[in-house]
Amino acid sequence: MKTVVIAFALSILLTGEVGAESPLPVPDGPHGVGTTVWHMIDAQRDDPLTDPEWDRRELMVQAWYPTDDVASERAPYAPVQAGMGDVKTHAIPGASVLNTQGRLPVVLIAPGRGTPAFSYTAVAESLASHGFVMVAIDSPHSGRVYYPDGRSVPPSPRFEPDRALFRGPYSEVDKFFEPAAESGRKDLLFVMGELARLNAGDPAGRFTGKLDLGRSGVFAHSLGGRIGGAAVASDQRFKAFMSMEGVAPRAPRRAGLDAAVAMLLSAGTYPYAIENVAELVPKRRNDVFIIKIAGFGHNAVTDGPLLKSDADTQSAALYNLQ
Repeated sequence: MKTVVIAFALSILLTGEVGAESPLPVPDGPHGVGTTVWHMIDAQRDDPLTDPEWDRRELMVQAWYPTDDVASERAPYAPVQAGMGDVKTHAIPGASVLNTQGRLPVVLIAPGRGTPAFSYTAVAESLASHGFVMVAIDSPHSGRVYYPDGRSVPPSPRFEPDRALFRGPYSEVDKFFEPAAESGRKDLLFVMGELARLNAGDPAGRFTGKLDLGRSGVFAHSLGGRIGGAAVASDQRFKAFMSMEGVAPRAPRRAGLDAAVAMLLSAGTYPYAIENVAELVPKRRNDVFIIKIAGFGHNAVTDGPLLKSDADTQSAALYNLQ
C-alpha cells in the first residue's frame, strides 16, 4: 500500500510546529488525537526471562487514534512511568474513535532495543491525526517495559550485541538476533489478535467495528526492524513495512515481501547497511524504497531529540544498525 508508506515517510521527514504546552510537534492532520493504554497478557506463552515463576507474557500496548472529541484534557507522556506526568502530549486520554463510515487502517509500532513504546509519541500522534490507528508494543526483554503496578522489566543483556559481532560475517548478526525477532514477532501477532477481538466487540465501546486490520502496516526502529520484518513476512494483513535503521531477518530479506517497503537510513549508517537492506529488492513483490536521510541519527525518529538536548540526533555507526 504505497499511500501508507508515503504517509510514514512524511510524518518522519516533516516536523510540525512545537506547541506552547508540549515539547512535541503539534499534529498537522485534520483530526484530533485520542490515546489509550492496554495491559495485554498472553497466557499461552511462558516468559522465563522475566521471572521463572511467570507462566505468561505481559505486554504494554499504547494506541493513538483519530477522534472527533475536543476535550481540553491532554494525556501525560509515558502514562504508566512515574515522574513523567508533567510532560503533556497532544492526545486526549480515553477519547472516542473518529466517527467515520469506513474503517481505519492500523499501524503497529515495533520499538528499538531498550526503547519504550511511548518514545514514538510524536510520530504516532502525527499519523493518528491523519486517520491512522497507531499501536505501539512494548516487548519484554528486547524493549523496556513499565507496568501499571510499578513493576518494570529492563532490556535483557541476552539481546545486546558485542561490537565485535558487527565486524562480520553478517550471517552471525542475523543469527544473534533471531530469538528476539521471533519473540517480538509473536508479540505483534498476539496484539493483532487482541485488536481483532476489540474490533468485534470492545468492552469500552471505542473500537468496535472501527479497525481495518486487513489494511495494516508496521513502523519499526532498529531491533524493531527485525521484529516487524518477521511479522510482516508471516501475516498477509500487513500491506506496508517501514523501518528506520533496522533490517528484516535474513529469510524475509532474501525471499522478498508482499508488502510495500520503505527503509530509512541515516547518512552515516547507509554505507554499512545498504548491502543487507538491498537484499529486499531482487525478489520484492511490491515497491521497495531505500531512503538515505542527511542529518538524522539512529534515534532521531524517537522523541529523544525533542525532550533532551543531548539526544542522539547525529549519524549512527554500524553498531547501531540492529
